[in-house]
Amino acid sequence: MIAVTIGAGPPKAGAAAAATIIVPTQRPTIQSAIDAASAGDVIYVLPGTYLENIDFKGKDVWLQGFGPGVTIIDGARKGPVVSFTRGESSAAVLRGFTIRNGMTSAVHNLMGGGVLIVDSSPTIMENQITANHGVQGIGVGVERGAPLIYRNEISWNRPDTGDIGRTNGYGGGLHVGHNNGGPPLYVMLNKIVHNAADMGGGIGTNDAGDLYLWGNNIDHNQAYYDGGAFAEINTTRPVFFSNTMTYNTAGDGSALWFSPVVTTPAVMVANHVYGNWSSSLMGGNGRGVGIKLFSTTLTMSGNLFIGEPDHTMFQCEDRIYPSRLSFSEDLILYQGGSIIENCAHVTGR
Repeated sequence: MIAVTIGAGPPKAGAAAAATIIVPTQRPTIQSAIDAASAGDVIYVLPGTYLENIDFKGKDVWLQGFGPGVTIIDGARKGPVVSFTRGESSAAVLRGFTIRNGMTSAVHNLMGGGVLIVDSSPTIMENQITANHGVQGIGVGVERGAPLIYRNEISWNRPDTGDIGRTNGYGGGLHVGHNNGGPPLYVMLNKIVHNAADMGGGIGTNDAGDLYLWGNNIDHNQAYYDGGAFAEINTTRPVFFSNTMTYNTAGDGSALWFSPVVTTPAVMVANHVYGNWSSSLMGGNGRGVGIKLFSTTLTMSGNLFIGEPDHTMFQCEDRIYPSRLSFSEDLILYQGGSIIENCAHVTGR
């Protein structure tokens, strides 16, 4: 059993001598409030638009807005809007904001336009992270950390028009990298929609270790090359439980694209995958493939897969060792295309 603890709200006033700071009445800016705060303090940010790029500076404080669309932090394209890069724990909380108009970091692998997380594990919950710009992890970029990303809308984060197909960036909505061997990362109950990147329009990973994707809507994302909803490279061990992955587009692997070196199975349970479209009008080979596997083991149970006309649902292209598909009570509907192509090791069908 996997247990994840999610705080219901900020610490009670007076609890453990926590202080409350209100922006802008007590401190003029969000950053000045963080600078003045101590671990355990709660910072309330009143409705309005704040032109800031803020850094938690290693402080485990709770930063609380009055809701997306009401309390807005605008990064003015000067860098990541919110940064966690100094070892913040799950007690560092970002909740109730619109995070917009950031730019991925030139210092940290061109990552994290809206929220940048490096060597830290904060709680990111109930925000709208939207309209950020850059290369990878344009909405949220995570490098060597295990944050909880819970009930956010991560939307319309995209490279600038002239950069599409040129950056090799992973993860328009979310990028997770170099966490193999670290604690698991949980991405739960988010809307990850209308994002774009060269690979992994919704989510892109690189050596991400254990990644649990639970109850997310990953819809209408665009990858110029591979993996409309999700693209994986190197040692990522993803578990997809009860997500919807619909109407994503890519050059290849319109829903999912798994690269080599997945040495433990990728697991899919009770997901709905349909309406995804692969086309040569994008940057890939246009083979019309929904789920592409390179030397990958994929174990499935209780999923719904619906293929598009003349598309292949599962295609294997083996390089290091044979791909393996395992089905158990999955429902697969197709409209004139192939269900499985070039996959020699298939069980359960």
